Amino acid sequence: MSVVLQALAAAGCAGALLTAVQATRALRDAARRRRSTGEAGARRRREFQSVVDETCRSTRQAALARPQEGPAPAWQGWRQFVVAGKAVEEASDIVTFHLVPQDGRPLPPFLPGQYVTVQLRIAGAERPVVRCYSLSCAPRPDRYEVSVKRVGPPPNRPDLGPGRASGHLHDQVRAGDVLDLQAPRGTFGLDPAAAGSRVVLIGGGVGLTPLLSVAQSLAKLAQAAPGREVWLFHGVRNGAQRLRRAELQHLAAIPGFRVAVCLSQPGPGEAAGPPGDPVTVLEGRLGLPLLSQLLERPDGDFLLCGPGGMMEDLAHGLAEWGVPPEHLHLEAFGPSALPRPAAPAASAAAEGPPLAVRFSRSERTCAWDPSTPSILGLAEAAGMTWDAGCRAGNCGSCAVQVLSGTFQHSRPPGATVPRGACLACIAVPSSDLVLDA
Repeated sequence: MSVVLQALAAAGCAGALLTAVQATRALRDAARRRRSTGEAGARRRREFQSVVDETCRSTRQAALARPQEGPAPAWQGWRQFVVAGKAVEEASDIVTFHLVPQDGRPLPPFLPGQYVTVQLRIAGAERPVVRCYSLSCAPRPDRYEVSVKRVGPPPNRPDLGPGRASGHLHDQVRAGDVLDLQAPRGTFGLDPAAAGSRVVLIGGGVGLTPLLSVAQSLAKLAQAAPGREVWLFHGVRNGAQRLRRAELQHLAAIPGFRVAVCLSQPGPGEAAGPPGDPVTVLEGRLGLPLLSQLLERPDGDFLLCGPGGMMEDLAHGLAEWGVPPEHLHLEAFGPSALPRPAAPAASAAAEGPPLAVRFSRSERTCAWDPSTPSILGLAEAAGMTWDAGCRAGNCGSCAVQVLSGTFQHSRPPGATVPRGACLACIAVPSSDLVLDA
């Protein structure tokens, strides 16, 4: 059974993007954690682990040699957009912004599933705050839409407070305000014209937003491609967290489209759904048991976006079920995103004495663990906060000056890197390192 995952990157909403190596590493780690019982289970686990390890070895060099980059951005630098509208979603912690270009020029097409980078000037911040948000609409020449969830304090660090960027957008930004945007980026998504006869879209929480862009684009082609089968799954805790109900109902009414909302902890009466609703409402966690029961067979293009834990479980389960590796596309977001691969030099260095990364302003020194995805991951694991937007080397907001030592970027940066600096989200040390952070 093949278990190679080709993960096309995003950000996704506050997006952290993935590569094929990231997904296979996640599979390998997940496989090691699984516990089978009995001789048959142990044998299957050994066989599966052997395939995963071989997959990791065979794909790592190819993935590092072939950068996982999306189409060239439609414009360079920042372009100003006016907030034409601000709509509070049914899930009250999510707001959708309608953005039109201030210069009035038509917007070029983008790959459904991509994200835009937004620059915010927040009172009290020393410099502009940069964040990335998935586009939640199909490409159109006059406007973009982004849906932003209010980010609370990290579960393990309530002292850090809520997210600055999302709080600013929710509470301070009004219709008529102007925001700076970079052109859409990211390799997560699907060209509707090139899609196969079956597409499965799986979104957890606000991870639904880039999949809405894909679904809307496929809906526009439904008459031209009437034989295509499109599944859209949305996993949330309860009915209060459901998104875009009217839009999902519209999609569910299109021939060939099937839409299901999965409620893991439904409130009274929520699991039944309203009479006549074309959207199927199911009680249960959005996982492989539910998916395999409804889909019946593991063929088609699978696009997944959501929290890291959900992504890891589904990636592993779908691979075991038999989803072909070239048809599985992933995007996780936030600090819980699946790990990125270490650069070759960092892996080699792991064989010698452990490297040290010194954060000079924080007066912290951390031992480098080669399994850590990046310097940013090392800092966050040590309890430090870092201003990071895309977490994929595209926005440049995590740039930090290198005072001494050497490093490598695990993929070519999409952003311009200041002289003498590295992008913490994709950088790994190749010697002891001192950073101005």
